[in-house]
Amino acid sequence: MEKLISYKLTDWIFKDFQYFCDLIEFEGPVLVHYLEKKTNRHALYYWVEGDSKVNRWLCFEISEKQLHDYLYQYISLFDLIKKKESGYFFTTDIDIKFNYGNFQMIPCYALPEKYLPLKESFYIEDVDSRYDGFFNFKGLDFYRDALQKESFDLIIAPIKKTYNGMVTVSGGADFLKNFENSFKAFEIVKASKELKDILSPVNFDKTIKSIVDSTPPLISDNAPSSFKISISTAPEMKGESEGYSPQIEKFRNNVLNDYKDEILGIDLNNEEQVQKIVSNYEEFSRAKIFEPLIKIINSTDYELTYVDKKKNLKTKYKKIDYDSIVRLAPKKLKTKPEESLEKAFLTITVAVDPNKNYSAISVKELLQVTLFSKIEQEASTELETISGEEFSVILGEPIKVDYKHHDGEFYISYKPLNIEVNHRENKEALKLFKALFIYKVKVDYMAKIPSNKENRKFFESIIKEILNKEDEE
Repeated sequence: MEKLISYKLTDWIFKDFQYFCDLIEFEGPVLVHYLEKKTNRHALYYWVEGDSKVNRWLCFEISEKQLHDYLYQYISLFDLIKKKESGYFFTTDIDIKFNYGNFQMIPCYALPEKYLPLKESFYIEDVDSRYDGFFNFKGLDFYRDALQKESFDLIIAPIKKTYNGMVTVSGGADFLKNFENSFKAFEIVKASKELKDILSPVNFDKTIKSIVDSTPPLISDNAPSSFKISISTAPEMKGESEGYSPQIEKFRNNVLNDYKDEILGIDLNNEEQVQKIVSNYEEFSRAKIFEPLIKIINSTDYELTYVDKKKNLKTKYKKIDYDSIVRLAPKKLKTKPEESLEKAFLTITVAVDPNKNYSAISVKELLQVTLFSKIEQEASTELETISGEEFSVILGEPIKVDYKHHDGEFYISYKPLNIEVNHRENKEALKLFKALFIYKVKVDYMAKIPSNKENRKFFESIIKEILNKEDEE
């Protein structure tokens, strides 16, 4: 039996729960549902190991929603265990006479890997008839309730009470479109930052779009008179996050709360908070996120109120002043500027036919034959020939040149000749490097070799031939 990192208990925590139904059986029960009827609490007993004397059961409490989602294949048993909200699991050893003993409480982080079911452990049995009418919700009502628990409210009230406080269709449509534009821009910026280390640079933008499209803002409730809507994102359902890594699932689960905390919960007239936004988001991203939000807040037709139900916070937005608008959403910024942040280098290994010219390989072919790809902060390349205005240097063996990008500058260096150049444009940096290399060859090789054997030995080891272009002509 597995030796557990646990706390010993003197009493069984689920002693008031009663047996309800065997969910999975294999030569005996494997997964069992227990119910505490008075408070409508649910627990699962999951068989994890046994010997000739006892069977050990992993036990944990779940909500009615989680039980429903598991039985109807929205989530797996693996997900129930891995995403358990409570910080502890419980185990008990039960002998052949159904005597309970060896009660232990295990922190989530200490749960042995061998106790986990398969990731695709969805419930595949027919749902037992005892669950007919068991759940106190039906389809859409339950789904809406689940959305409502995580939602926040946005309310627009007309400034002019022309229609008894009712919002026009065009006013409501503009409001919804601007909100969607702001939220989606935030999702793209957030996903690009948080997931850049785990996503392949090949089709990066397409993958980000796919993730964002899978987490759209939803209207989970609405109210008449002043236009009130509740906004949420869809809870996970079976298949919806199929193939997504834990980091992507974490992003999808948190993005709504992140938008509340980082965007809606900010006083956009507060100098300190505006400065924080300026520091956290580059200009293009700020404009995409805040320009549509500013259109809502500064509308001359209605006023916006934001309600965070979890924090019991209600905020009626004041019109944003000009100085904040200029800093949050620069008007002149029409297109995304060239990146001036740190760049990385992508090394791609592909399979090619050695008998064919692969220098003109197409992007489509490149995607099809890529075997490996790796992103690095620094990279190396090999040069076989270096041409200048006066000389061409043919190398005996290719030289390894180091690349890096820092503070918006490309750096190219070759340590044996103590050469390092930098420029904001990669093409210009390479041009400078070649010119300096030629200069080094001209000065050191041609002037110093006669009196310096070490110099001669070094240059002859790398240089095969020097062609003077003027002599050639």
